[in-house]
Order: sequence, then structure tokens, then C-alpha cells
Amino acid sequence: MIINEGYSSNLGDQAIKKSMESLLRKLGYETDFCYFTNPALKNLPVYQYKNKEVGKVRNSRFSIYKKTKHSIFSFFIYFRYFFKIKKQIRAYLQNRSYHAVIIGGGQLINSSKNNAISFFSISLYLWTIAVKKDPTIMLYLAGVGVAGKFHLVEKYLYKKALNKTDSIWVRDRFSQKSLSSNFNKQSILMPDVAFFQEEEFIANKNTNTALVGIYSYNEYIRKFNTAEKNKDTYYKNWLSIVERLIAKKMNIILFYTTESDALETLLFQQYLQTKQLNTQVADIKSLDDLNKLLENADVVCSARMHALILGLKKGCSAETYIISQKLKSFCEEYIDNPKTPEVLSETVYNMFNNQFLNQGLTVTK
Repeated sequence: MIINEGYSSNLGDQAIKKSMESLLRKLGYETDFCYFTNPALKNLPVYQYKNKEVGKVRNSRFSIYKKTKHSIFSFFIYFRYFFKIKKQIRAYLQNRSYHAVIIGGGQLINSSKNNAISFFSISLYLWTIAVKKDPTIMLYLAGVGVAGKFHLVEKYLYKKALNKTDSIWVRDRFSQKSLSSNFNKQSILMPDVAFFQEEEFIANKNTNTALVGIYSYNEYIRKFNTAEKNKDTYYKNWLSIVERLIAKKMNIILFYTTESDALETLLFQQYLQTKQLNTQVADIKSLDDLNKLLENADVVCSARMHALILGLKKGCSAETYIISQKLKSFCEEYIDNPKTPEVLSETVYNMFNNQFLNQGLTVTK
């Protein structure tokens, strides 16, 4: 059984799900999938990435949340979510039997940047308790990212959850250090699961096209509590990237991998027009659309880690707009690393295969 955020609107989460399922099928296993934070959702929704109204609604919900995050009402939200997802997990696992459960990949050991509680901590706590009611099931955290700091309740929930796992594999050294310092837990370092790919990798191309993916400004401010509060300054930084690529005679296409980024992309396009720069915005409705776009590009610049990973797998040169420790670690592990996507994919496969063999999870093919 695979559990991650693969039904979210984030195309990076969808890519993780696809790679994990492909990997386990190649190893000879039958798989089920369940959405980590919303087990009741059974299929991938049709997301409207370039619908401006969607962005407005999400921003409106965020404003309401921000106003109530320190109130009694906010604690009611977490209390209600706790019992809602607990019921959903119980219903999903009823009458199902597994040899192993894999939770990951993705940034699943995350923290809220305010005084609230991360929904991920609640979800991981409840999933691990429910799975380990059957002690014969092997429970893995695989290819996960770990935040650096946690609130008191988050720390309690994560510690309880981590104590239920049989093995923990993290995707970067920062996550490995954080897991050790915050929870006194040792882990195995592995490449991000999204690097795994069964089909042939694409070699370098010469399309003279650069993809630029601006990160949602509201999300940037909310998640990273940055001192860069001025949106104009933020846009100027991205403008300098566009101008540098244009100076290299590159054709610029703006792209996105989340709904919030899609809305920001449309606003950034309007900003570029005020600078007499006319740029195209890609029409991305699915992960397949994104992969096709990357197949016809030379360069991908983004602050989304999995946009960069998918670009590397499609033979693109990756440029990281660093906004977090996660992105800094990613650069150190993968951009500055001479290992090719092919080698990283093979490493992921071998690590899973060897781990399962060592713990007796063999299959008859």
C-alpha cells in the first residue's frame, strides 16, 4: 500500500505517486494507493490550474484561516480534522490486507510556520497507529523530506508516529540531520523517489527554450516568513532571471505545477508586459502536459523541487530559485552532483529491492 499526497493539485506530488507505483510494479508487487491527508478521495480530481476564480477562492480561504489561526475556532478545525480522518482511515483499511505499507515520498514531516499545527503531523500519527494495529505489516517512511523546526504538539505527534515505523528513508542530508536532532531517529539517505523512471531518459536537446516557473508570492511569504515583503522586489528578482535567459537568446515560456503558482504566473505575465516583455504561458492541465512541455525545453528554472527533478529527467538544465533549506539541500544533493538521472533512478530501485529482500518481502514473478 502506498500513501502520499498523489491526489493533490501539485503536479510534483502526482509525479511522486506515479514513480512509486511504477517502481513497486517493476519489483513485482501489487499496489493500492491512498491519499495521505484525505483518504476519502478515491480518484485524481480535474484541477483548473489557469482558472483565476480558483486562485481567488483559495486566497480567500487562506485569509480566513490567517485571521482565526490563534483562536478557539482554529483548534476546533484541528479537532474536527483529527476525528474525520481517523474515521476515513479506519474505513479504508477495513477488510484490507497488506505485506507492507509505504508512506512517502514528499515533504511529509512538515511543520506549520505559525502557532498552528501541521495537518501532516495529525495524518502521519493516525496512519501509523492504524497500520500497526497489525504488527506483522512492515511500515516504511520512504523518500520523505523533513522540516527543521517543529511546534510542541507537532513534535509529540511525529515522535509517536516515527516510533511505529520499521525503517525511515529520507531524500536529503538536511532531513537526515533534522530527524536525528529533533526526534533522535536514524535514517537511510536515498535519492528522491520521483527520480525513478522505467522508460528511456531523454538526452540533452537544442530547442532554445527556457521554462520559468514563478513561485506563489502569498505562499512564499506565508511559508518562509521572509523579510522580502515587497512584491515588486520579488517580481524584479524573477524579471532578472527572464532578462538573463533572453540575453542568451532563449525563448521564454512561463509554467506552473500548482494552482497557486498558476495564478501567480498570470499576474507575472502581466507584470512582464509592463516591461515590454511578451511571454507565453504554458497550458498545463495534467502531469502528462507538463512532461511534454519539458521534453521540448533546454532549461527549467523553478522554486519547485519536483519541477526541477522532472526537468532533469527530460534532459533539461535545471536552475533553482532558492527559497528554502529544502531547495538548498536539493541543489547540493542533485544539481551540483555529477550523478545522472539514470544513475539516481537505478539507485532508488536497488535500495527498495535490497531492503525488501533483506526483510523477507520477496515475490514470485
